[in-house]
Amino acid sequence: MSIVVLASGLGAISGIVGRNFAARRYAMAQILIVDMSDKTTFLAAHVAFLPLIAVQTTAFILMNLGIPRHHRAVTVQAILGELESHGRSITDPLTGLVNRRGLEEAFDALQATGPERTLFYLDLDGFKQVNDRLGHAAGDALLREVGRRLGE
Repeated sequence: MSIVVLASGLGAISGIVGRNFAARRYAMAQILIVDMSDKTTFLAAHVAFLPLIAVQTTAFILMNLGIPRHHRAVTVQAILGELESHGRSITDPLTGLVNRRGLEEAFDALQATGPERTLFYLDLDGFKQVNDRLGHAAGDALLREVGRRLGE
């Protein structure tokens, strides 16, 4: 029976950490309530185990202080990684300007929120000749400079 009680307590604790990791003090209070309810019941029948329970409770608290913190750090890191990945997916790495996908997202957002917009189309006359005559490095440099000027 003790194993069943222990397993259900650990199951409840893992759910608490998963749901409330952002509010660490709240999560810790809930964890201690679950933990102490099991220990109080046990101590009512076995008072001689009080020193062992005190040591175990202290160790349990110290170990559980890091779990919500770690869970929160992992979640924040995943969210930041997702934001960075999204930023890369809508930006041209050479010029730093938004790419086609980024333009589509911007147009969708603007269409939903505001009045009609105008799109200016830019064509670099003679760009192919720059690439052909001076090489791709010169073409890339030209694109970076155009991107910098457009971003100003």
